[in-house]
Amino acid sequence: MAIGKFGKYLTFEVYMDPNGTPDKRVKCLTFANLNRRVSNRITKHERITRKQKVQFNGPNLSSMTFTMVFSAGLGVKPREMIERLEKCVRYGYTGYFIVGTKKIGKKKYLITDMSEEWRCIMQNGKLVSANVDITMEEYV
Repeated sequence: MAIGKFGKYLTFEVYMDPNGTPDKRVKCLTFANLNRRVSNRITKHERITRKQKVQFNGPNLSSMTFTMVFSAGLGVKPREMIERLEKCVRYGYTGYFIVGTKKIGKKKYLITDMSEEWRCIMQNGKLVSANVDITMEEYV
């Protein structure tokens, strides 16, 4: 079942198929701790013996951060997912961030930063589990 997606590059999904092959029975690719920031730009003008005067200059670009957990035990290949996200960062791919059927924000987003934590590595260097922190910014 699809939970959402980032453009055409990443689909967040969770499903379980008890009749599937052992490596395709479960898949859990989702995010946690989504934080979105929306703010504006203002200028404060000093005035002698009076309070400052505030001038609205317009909106700032919105941004969001979230964490993704990749685990081979949940049907996700951590190294492949990290490489896919890294490609999005390096080439500046943009897309709408959708949760359910609703867009988050009005514009597309760009991944501006990613930080990866390799949690478990098995023999021959196979990455089994990793956490990735993503930072995105509105792309106008």
